Amino acid sequence: MFDFERSSKVAAFLILAALVSLMSLPVLAETKLAGATQEPAPPESTTDATVDLADESPAPSADAQAPQPPSAATVTAPEADDEEIDQGGRRIVGGEPSDISNHPWQVGLLINAGGPKPRLCGGSIIADKWIVTAAHCFKGDIKADAIKVKIGVNNLNDGTAFEIDRLVVHESYSAVAKTNDITLLRLKSRNGGAVIPLATTATSVSIGQPLEVTGWGAVDEKSKEWSPMLLKANVPLVSNDVCNEPASYAGKIKDGMMCAGHKDGGIDSCQGDSGGPLVLRSAFGPVLYGVVSWGSGCARKLKYGVYTRVADFRPWIVATMQANKY
Repeated sequence: MFDFERSSKVAAFLILAALVSLMSLPVLAETKLAGATQEPAPPESTTDATVDLADESPAPSADAQAPQPPSAATVTAPEADDEEIDQGGRRIVGGEPSDISNHPWQVGLLINAGGPKPRLCGGSIIADKWIVTAAHCFKGDIKADAIKVKIGVNNLNDGTAFEIDRLVVHESYSAVAKTNDITLLRLKSRNGGAVIPLATTATSVSIGQPLEVTGWGAVDEKSKEWSPMLLKANVPLVSNDVCNEPASYAGKIKDGMMCAGHKDGGIDSCQGDSGGPLVLRSAFGPVLYGVVSWGSGCARKLKYGVYTRVADFRPWIVATMQANKY
């Protein structure tokens, strides 16, 4: 006999089970889709500028002689500003030790300017008793008897100090525009050293050609201490057009000036080397091509060293020496 009531209950149960199954399918599908597309979060970057990569360097061994400098990746260069280094001395930055025998025309000028220690400048022997240097070294009404000259020494604490009897600052020197930054000194006597020839307007130097700068100035822009040894550096010639670009000197490079240095900085003359030689090592021997003059900071990017162009002042140099013979 057919049991209607029981069959109805079974049918109702099956319908209910089917409904529950259908309702759960979207949830399961959604759960699987989300799981397939979701990626695990990446680890935090270790290349952030604030990460000190030096901390990851291995510790020095017990027999290490000296700590190694940080790699370029860990060095953060200070931001350059527009402050110009006071004319009173430029020094070599990024140079290397040298010997005076390789630069026998180089002299050191110790100038008594009334301070606790002498003002330091450089110079070059260009005739038997004549030295060429920078005019800005003698700001403050310096007299000839306030200047002592060191010749033929690697260390400025060594050797005899020679005296001068004539100081001739270029009559058109401008401390504001920094033009005509050249001076001649006449020695009372001279023992040692060697004369370096002057460049002429026919002296050929290509843009980018290396020139040599030397001096005893300190090796850090903020330091006021002299180098205990003579330093030298090679800097490439830069065109005045490039040097006058807005990011560099924005038109401040005038006639009678020239520039040398690296676009990215790092090597330059700076305080303490003012008046010193910029030398061309030509096939015919060394030639005095420039005189260290000024610059914005020391070895900064796009702030090349500025030099007095010797060839432009050769007529003035010759005429001044002839007018001031003994």
